Amino acid sequence: MNKEKSLLHLKDVFHILGMVKGFSGIITASTIIRALEKLCGVFLAVALAIFVEGVFTKPTSGFALQAIIITSAIITKFFVSYLDTYVSHDVSFKIVNALQGRMYAHMDTIAPGGLSKINSADSATIILSDISVFEWFVAHCLVEWLGTFITVFICLVLLSRVSYIAAVVVFCLIFHIERQRHI
Repeated sequence: MNKEKSLLHLKDVFHILGMVKGFSGIITASTIIRALEKLCGVFLAVALAIFVEGVFTKPTSGFALQAIIITSAIITKFFVSYLDTYVSHDVSFKIVNALQGRMYAHMDTIAPGGLSKINSADSATIILSDISVFEWFVAHCLVEWLGTFITVFICLVLLSRVSYIAAVVVFCLIFHIERQRHI
């Protein structure tokens, strides 16, 4: 992707974020829930790795406790995933509803009576296309980007507590992979 095109997309994202300033609290909550959902997956992977390692090195040590932790992690991941889907879609539909109200108020000001001439099927098409595009952006892109960034940041910080070298290597690999995706 060339630099001008990626900057244009970034400019569009910031423009959209400017339109949803009043929703920063619920977007933040949705982002935190998304990050928690991702961190649950990381925790589950680590717990399973420790469990498998324990099975091969000391098979009888702490099996029941590890099974309880893994089962709890799976159940928590399930509920946080559901909550993530529910909240992110609830947020996006609230934003779309508010923006549509503002849009129709402006349309009525610009062309009084103009909305009454629009066929109800055309109005439904306009509304549904607005909802699907904006809902996709908020629920599936914006919150996903922010949640992923937070998750990667937390994982790198935790990894740096174990080994700074490993954290730097993982960060460089992530950076390199992302650059290759956009070339």
